[in-house]
Amino acid sequence: MSDPVVARVEDIPAMIELSSQVFKTDMGSCFPLLFSPENVENMTVVREAGRPVTMVGMLPREISVFGHSLKVGLIGAVCTHTDYRGRDYGAKALAMSEKMAIEKGISLFIISGKRGLYSRFGAIEPDGFYKLRVLPGKASRVREASEEDLSRIA
Repeated sequence: MSDPVVARVEDIPAMIELSSQVFKTDMGSCFPLLFSPENVENMTVVREAGRPVTMVGMLPREISVFGHSLKVGLIGAVCTHTDYRGRDYGAKALAMSEKMAIEKGISLFIISGKRGLYSRFGAIEPDGFYKLRVLPGKASRVREASEEDLSRIA
């Protein structure tokens, strides 16, 4: 059984090919930042015969929530070639990505997709999303959130 490793720049074409095959779309053009040489050190792969057969894409970013910075890892393009499924490669690669994220000070994963793999790692699905549309010329009130607002916000 192969172990997950950090991807290399020369893995990028094979990772794009793998994920494009699995997701049936050109992942390289859909996610150029994820598959960039500058981000390759955040990608985890499992190789067989020198080629990536499993990958976990992570794109570290910093977001601001009510004026407080938070390091997050955007997780996507998680896939395994059909010939290599059932070998626990995805779980091992995700565990390595989690370890890398902790070392980088990332405190939250934002996951694209819905799979049992993520729930086994403790991922939860939010109860819902709310959208607020502020129209030009309309009166609106903006204020800083307080501690009392946290339960409503969460």
